Amino acid sequence: MKKSRNYKPYSIIVILLVLIVAFALFFSSRTTTSIDIRDNDYKTLNYGWYTYEDGQKVNLDRLPTNVGTDSQGFSRIYIELGQDFNEKEFLLLRSSLQDISVYLDDELIYSHLIADAPEHMPMASLWHIVEIDSRSEGKILSIELNSPYERFDGVINDIHYGTTGELY
Repeated sequence: MKKSRNYKPYSIIVILLVLIVAFALFFSSRTTTSIDIRDNDYKTLNYGWYTYEDGQKVNLDRLPTNVGTDSQGFSRIYIELGQDFNEKEFLLLRSSLQDISVYLDDELIYSHLIADAPEHMPMASLWHIVEIDSRSEGKILSIELNSPYERFDGVINDIHYGTTGELY
């Protein structure tokens, strides 16, 4: 009587090897080294800013940048909002170990002060989401920053805007 051979374990190994090779070929053919699932539908607000130095208006080339500080270490930048701000928008700002206050036509609309943070929270660079009401076209948006660390005085990071869905 002839004994039949069981090829089942070999077929499972061959199938697994084929799947591994297929996955390896698929992922090795990708042109990027990272996978970014964000659509980046948000817009940047990095141009059109200005500041004042010694009472004179100084246009800024683009953000991020460094600007001068006043005698108390405060930096303030300004921009006239465009037509995108006829609809409600949200700003995405990053402060680098800084207090931040945001004004719309000199009315405070957002503030995060290091002194107001709970004691157990370490000081860090933070992201801030600031709501800008609709019908804000033509209004002056200003951002004031201050840091207890000299290295971060006058540091202004990129600014993005969009809907909450675009920013998150």
